[in-house]
Amino acid sequence: MKKLLLVLILLVTAGSLFAADLKVTGDAFVRGTYLSNTAFAATAKQETMQYDYDFNIYAALVASEKATVFTKFTFDRTLAAGSGQIANG
Repeated sequence: MKKLLLVLILLVTAGSLFAADLKVTGDAFVRGTYLSNTAFAATAKQETMQYDYDFNIYAALVASEKATVFTKFTFDRTLAAGSGQIANG
C-alpha cells in the first residue's frame, strides 16, 4: 500500500512539473460468502466463510498528444476460514 501511494505521489508531481494532464480512474469488487449446514448436521457442525476483494487503480499521464504513460495498480486478496467443506447438492 505504501508503494502505491508513493507511485501516485510521483505521478502527481511529474504531472505538475511537466504541465501534463493526469487522469485517475478505478474500480473495486468486494464479495463475502458464508455457508453453514448446522441445521442438517447430525454430528459435526460445518461452516465455510470466504471473502475476496479486488481494487484496481488506473492512471494516465498525458504529457503531449504523442506521449502518454498508462499505469495500472491492482490489489487482490482472498480470505477463507471454516471447519469443513460443504458439498453442493
